[in-house]
Amino acid sequence: MLKEQDFSDAMPGHLVALFARMHEQMYGVEAIELRQESERGNARMAAAKMLREHFDNEPHAMAGYMIWIVNREMKRVAADPMKAAKFRITWRFMFSNTKLLGDFLVAQRAVAVKKRRVVK
Repeated sequence: MLKEQDFSDAMPGHLVALFARMHEQMYGVEAIELRQESERGNARMAAAKMLREHFDNEPHAMAGYMIWIVNREMKRVAADPMKAAKFRITWRFMFSNTKLLGDFLVAQRAVAVKKRRVVK
């Protein structure tokens, strides 16, 4: 799934596992809070809710959102590694924070508008 970048059949648990891999990419450390089964369960429920409420149960679209967040965060941390010590994207922020989702939607809209201007 991850290797092929095909998330069309991903379940909420897969999205949580994807987040864990992304966390290691962003910060170079394990998302330690996901070691506990209860936290993984909470993360799965939050991912399922976001998938249902904001992505019409389309995991590929939600994975695109997650990848966008990670790319943005990696640029932020690369510019100043100490920023990661002050704030990091946790599963709660990834799956429950509508500010991140709003940022993503604004960016998607900006890309769409820019493409229309180029075509005209």
